[in-house]
Amino acid sequence: MSLTANRAALAAALAAALGEAYPVALDPRNVNPPCALVGPATGLEPAACGLAGVCAVYLIVPGPGNADALAVAETMLELVYPVLELRAPILFDAYVTDTTGDTGLPCYVLEAAVTT
Repeated sequence: MSLTANRAALAAALAAALGEAYPVALDPRNVNPPCALVGPATGLEPAACGLAGVCAVYLIVPGPGNADALAVAETMLELVYPVLELRAPILFDAYVTDTTGDTGLPCYVLEAAVTT
């Protein structure tokens, strides 16, 4: 399966776990928090199946990163955690929405395994 198809399958699994309340995007232009964004495959290495790596999954909530936003992020995390094969610790960070780096939205960042 191609990386593009794997990203789409990952997005579909996230959408099933999150339901209609939290949309899932594959394109950063479609980020409208609260939502999930599946980033590109990175850290790719040769594997028996083709290539293996990770896709960053961002669980993005509206700013500021106050208790209300954190509660939404934690709810999203609890919904998606069981459907992902994680490859790194989960971080709470900012998803930067512009090239200057001035605008960031609070989010959990998960590294989900992908293969071809």
